[in-house]
Amino acid sequence: MALEDLGRTFVSQDTSIEISNDLLYEKLLEETLLRNTSLLIANANKTISEFDRKLIASRTYPYLNLSSGYSYSYNTYSSSTTRNQLTNGMNYGLTLGLNIFDGFNQRRSLQNSDIELMNKEIRYQEVEQGVKADLLTIYSAYSNYLRLVALEEQNLSTATENLAIAMERYRLGNLSGLDLREVQMSLLEARESLLSVKYQAKLAEISLLLISGRIMEYYQ
Repeated sequence: MALEDLGRTFVSQDTSIEISNDLLYEKLLEETLLRNTSLLIANANKTISEFDRKLIASRTYPYLNLSSGYSYSYNTYSSSTTRNQLTNGMNYGLTLGLNIFDGFNQRRSLQNSDIELMNKEIRYQEVEQGVKADLLTIYSAYSNYLRLVALEEQNLSTATENLAIAMERYRLGNLSGLDLREVQMSLLEARESLLSVKYQAKLAEISLLLISGRIMEYYQ
């Protein structure tokens, strides 16, 4: 499991499916718009395009360059009135410039960056609408499964009571073994149906945590 501590002790949890029934759509929508991975990526791409446009636009601004340097030289002459000559010093300069005309390349670059930025904005809106639609679909399924869980729990309770009554009738000789078997099968089917619905509800719950950026809560 990619753990550094290989000797770590694990305690397995109950295998029963525990479903959280307190997920609210409004809160999930707010968290989704802030933390959804697809939206974060789309927004990052839009931000990059905005920075690219600012960078292209900055080429029309006046620019000022500063340059500096330091020179050092030491010369020795064998046949001269001056045997040694030392030259050192610092030099610096400023360059002020402005791009006046570049063959309309700047204007074309700005137009292309505007189109790219508009495409990224449209893409973000498309992703946002898709994420909202997915959230609504999953939450509707989640709500329906919660209602089905409640109904299946009632059915299981009824099937359990029916089995208790059938066992008493069978003990008194008022119920055949075949009829008792059918009542037992009804109880097993009710349990299986409840487990199946709980499983689907749990999948919907995990999907809601995933789309809203809260999936790590599932592993805590």
